[in-house]
Amino acid sequence: MLGAIIGDIVGSPYEFNENNIKTTNFPLFTDKSVFTDDTVMTVAVARALMDTYGADDDVIENALTMQMRALGRNYPGRGYGGMFQAWLLVDTAEAYNSFGNGSAMRVAAAGWLYRTLEETLHAAELTARVTHNHPEGIKGAQAIAAAIFLARLRLPKDDIRAYLSRTFGYDLTRTLKQIRPGYKMDETCQGSVPEAITAFLEGNGFVDVIRKAVSIGGDSDTIACMAGAIAEAYYGVPEQVEKDAFARLDPDLSATVFKFRRFYVDHSGTPLPGWEESVYYNPDEVLKGLKNLEFAISEFYVKSGSGKMEPQPVLDEIAELLRKDEVVLITVQAPSQSLKYSTSADAVQVQCINDSEGHLLLPIFTSKNQVSSGGPELYCMTDSIYNILSSSLAADNLFGVIINPFGQNFLLDKKNVRLLVQQFEMDQSIAAKKNED
Repeated sequence: MLGAIIGDIVGSPYEFNENNIKTTNFPLFTDKSVFTDDTVMTVAVARALMDTYGADDDVIENALTMQMRALGRNYPGRGYGGMFQAWLLVDTAEAYNSFGNGSAMRVAAAGWLYRTLEETLHAAELTARVTHNHPEGIKGAQAIAAAIFLARLRLPKDDIRAYLSRTFGYDLTRTLKQIRPGYKMDETCQGSVPEAITAFLEGNGFVDVIRKAVSIGGDSDTIACMAGAIAEAYYGVPEQVEKDAFARLDPDLSATVFKFRRFYVDHSGTPLPGWEESVYYNPDEVLKGLKNLEFAISEFYVKSGSGKMEPQPVLDEIAELLRKDEVVLITVQAPSQSLKYSTSADAVQVQCINDSEGHLLLPIFTSKNQVSSGGPELYCMTDSIYNILSSSLAADNLFGVIINPFGQNFLLDKKNVRLLVQQFEMDQSIAAKKNED
């Protein structure tokens, strides 16, 4: 949730049309960089969700209401909207059907705390509907929370874009270059959430995402808050930027950020398998038997980033897929360099690719979404993973097999392919002998 707070602080001097800066070249922190209502409410939501973790909806909503009112009253004059200000000050006030972006800018904790996408979306709805119970207000909060959840998985950005576009109906095809010139103040979810997501999708690092978000203009602190929340999950926060942000936070708010980090380690952590069907769901595009393989590869990248290379879980999952006789996708009928390959059906031309060192690799894919990451000209077909791996051993010019080469890929050189195939065939032979006996 610190990413959201940093975005708020960095964007605060440039909020409103008269202060907008339509460039990424600006001081990240100045003496006018302060936290606003975005930060206060982000902290309030985090406190409520931690205090009621695992509780019923009514308990969570009551906690959200109490924490937002308590912190809002402790930090008056931080830029609250008129209707929200009235809600803060009247204990009996109810949700007021808002679709303002206040629901989306405060939702960061919901994107971090839960281990399934379903729980994340539900928690995001709860955080929104205590005030912003309009469908667009709820949708905006869910979109940012879902983006954070998927960013935690380090999914390819094109996959995140596709899921958010399909699920929430946002147009994420526009570039910042197209958005920026005519963009003005828009405090609605539908007029700022897609822009914040686009800033994340185009960014090349945490700070770059923040700069791009602020450069859009309009409600710059809130757009940067939403974009920063996603960027933290994907990239992490540079140490010096973190220090500069904490220097501008009250101790009470800083304490919640540190508490939230401990709480996350103790109660949440890496998302569980099960999100794949929602993210990649299309009856014609998903090979559901490969969900655990995608998760194992994602985990491999997470642990590789921390310096712990653990390929064995991926190899174990491939061995399990061999035992289950699962199918995968291969690209065929390619006009470029290809390899004669005999499938269980017919002989086809399979497209191969070269890595940066010139090695020829046979690509296999877990879904059509993964295939399309390489370009619309690619065509694919399914075949058993055993047939693909065993046939690849017969191609002398092939270095190995690469899984999902255009995203989080995993390379199997021929040595590992041979070991997997030999172990599978040995197990099959032993099982057959037992049946004969």
